[in-house]
Amino acid sequence: MWTESFLKDKWKILLIGFLAYFTFWGYSWYAEKNEFSYIIRSDGSGYYAYLPSVFIYDDPTYEKAQQVEANYHHGNVSKNYTFETRDGAHYNKYFPGLAVLQVPFFLLACLFSKMVGAPVDGYSTIFQVFFWIGSLFYIYAGFFLWWRLLKAYFNLKTSLISPFILLIAIASPVIFYSFKTPSFTHGYSLFLIAAFLTLLLKLKETITTKRLALFGLTIGLIFLLRPTNLIVLLAVPIVWTSWDSFFNWIKTLFTTHIRKLLVLFLVFFGIVSILFISWKWQTGKWLVWSYSGEGFDFLHTPFLSGFFSFRMGLFLHTPVMILAIVGWFYWFKENRFQALWWALYAFVNVWVIFSWWCWDYESSFGNRPFTEHMVLLTLPLVFLLKKQAKLALSGLVIFALLGFIRLYTYSIGQVVDQRFTKENYLSSLRFWDNQNEGRWYFTRACEPHGNIVNSWELLNQKEEIIFQPSDEFKLTAEFTFPQPRKGERYFVRAELDKQLLDHQPFEQVFFVIDVYKDGLSHRYYRAMDLYNDKQEGRENWKSLIFETEACDYKEEYDQLKVYIWNPGKKQFKLKNVRFRLEAYK
Repeated sequence: MWTESFLKDKWKILLIGFLAYFTFWGYSWYAEKNEFSYIIRSDGSGYYAYLPSVFIYDDPTYEKAQQVEANYHHGNVSKNYTFETRDGAHYNKYFPGLAVLQVPFFLLACLFSKMVGAPVDGYSTIFQVFFWIGSLFYIYAGFFLWWRLLKAYFNLKTSLISPFILLIAIASPVIFYSFKTPSFTHGYSLFLIAAFLTLLLKLKETITTKRLALFGLTIGLIFLLRPTNLIVLLAVPIVWTSWDSFFNWIKTLFTTHIRKLLVLFLVFFGIVSILFISWKWQTGKWLVWSYSGEGFDFLHTPFLSGFFSFRMGLFLHTPVMILAIVGWFYWFKENRFQALWWALYAFVNVWVIFSWWCWDYESSFGNRPFTEHMVLLTLPLVFLLKKQAKLALSGLVIFALLGFIRLYTYSIGQVVDQRFTKENYLSSLRFWDNQNEGRWYFTRACEPHGNIVNSWELLNQKEEIIFQPSDEFKLTAEFTFPQPRKGERYFVRAELDKQLLDHQPFEQVFFVIDVYKDGLSHRYYRAMDLYNDKQEGRENWKSLIFETEACDYKEEYDQLKVYIWNPGKKQFKLKNVRFRLEAYK
C-alpha cells in the first residue's frame, strides 16, 4: 500500500513532521487567544454559511446563521457576504465549493453534538473544531499529492522531494494560508489542483471510466470553489512531451473513449449544478452575479504593481518565483513544448489575478490567490534544481528563511497590517526589534470596481488644528446618501498632515467611518488607526492618506458620519485635513 511505503521513508516522515509542526503552530495561535470560535472567520464565514443555513435552519437569508454566529462573537459578526436583490431576496456572495467539501465534517459535528448534548447550531466550538479537522484533511492530502506528483512526473529523488516542497511552502504563502486561515479556500484549492494533475498523469497512462469520472469531479469542485482556477486547464498539455503525443491522446479520447468522456462531462456539470441550485434556493433565479459591484478590468491590469510593488508585489513578497523564472529557461532548452504551455498558463493566470478590481486582495502574507497555484507555478524550479543544484537550493533556503521570518513576525504581532510600503518592507524584517510590535498599519484600500459617478467634499480644513488630551472628538462631517440608491458603492478618502507633540507611542487615535440608518439596530462602523507608522511625525509633518469603502451591500443605510476620535488622549497637530466621498458604479 502507498500509505505503508510512505511511512517507511524517513524523508516522508520529515514532511509529516513539519506539517504537524505547522498544525500545532496554527492551533497555538487560536489556543493562546482562546479564540476557537473564530476558526471560521472573515471570508470563511461566507463560504461556510451554506452548511448551517441549509442543514439546520433552512434559511436562504442567512439571518438565523448570522444571529447564532454573533452569539459566539460578542454580538459582532460580518454580514458583508450577503446581498439583497431588488425584489428583496438575499444571496451569498461566495461560491459553495468549500461548504461541499466540508459536508462530511459538518455532519460529523452535528452527530457528535447530539451525542454529548451540545447545541446543534453550526457555530459552537465543536463545529469550529470539526471544520478545522476538515481543513487539515485537505491540506495534508494536498501536500501528499504534491509529493506524489513530483515523484511521478519528474522522478525526483525522495531525499529531495520533501525538502523541496517544504522550502517552497515556507517561502510562499502556502503555509500561512493553509494553517493560519483554514477557513479560506486556498488550502482546499491546492489539494484540488494537486489531485487534478495526479489524475491527469493517470489518464495519460490509461483512460478509464473511473478516472474520467474522478477527473470531472475534481474539475467541477475546482470551479465550485474558485471559478478562476479553471485556468489550470491550460496546463494540461505540459504532461506530454510534444504536440503530436498530446494531439494523439486527445484524438483517442474523443474517438475511442467518447462514451467514457461523457461520464466526465456528466459528473462535471452535476457538480457545477450545485451552484445554480443554490442560487435558485436563495433568490428564485437560476443565474446570479453574486459578486455584485466587483469584477475584472482586463484592459488596465496593473502588472508593474502586481510584480514589483512593495505593497504586495509577487516578486518581493513571494521571491521564490524569481527562481521559477530562471528555471523556466532550463526547461525551455530541454522541452520547448512543455515550457511554452507552462508560460501560457502562468501568464493567463497572472493576468486574471491582477485584473481583479482589488489586485492585492487585501493580503497580509503574499498575494493569496497564488497560494494554490504554487504546485504548478514552481515546476520550473525542478529543472533549475537538476541543472544548477547549488543555486536552486541556496535560493530556496534564503527565500524560505525570509518566509519563516515573516511567519514569525506575524505570530508575535510585528507583521504589517495587510499591506506594505517602501518604508516598512525591510524594517519589518527586524524581528528582534520590540519596537516593531504593532508599529505599522497601512490603510490604503483598493478603489471600488467601476467608474466614479459622483463625489462630495465633506470637509476641507487647511488651517492647523491642535488636539489636546481633553479633545475626544473633532473634525466631524456628516452626509446623507442620495435616494433612491441605484447600486452605487461609496468610498471614503481622508488626506491630512500630522505632527506629534510628544514622544509617546502614537496609538488609540482613529479616523472613524460610521454608516447607519435611524431605527436600524445594526450599522457599518470602522475605526481606522490614524497612522501608517506609530513613529511618524515626531520630527516633521507627515502626509497621510486613509481610504476605505463604506460597506452597504444591501443599500439599507442612508447616513454617513466621519470624524477623528482621540480615546487615547494624545496630543498632536493636524493640518490640510480633507475628507472626501466618492460614488462608484
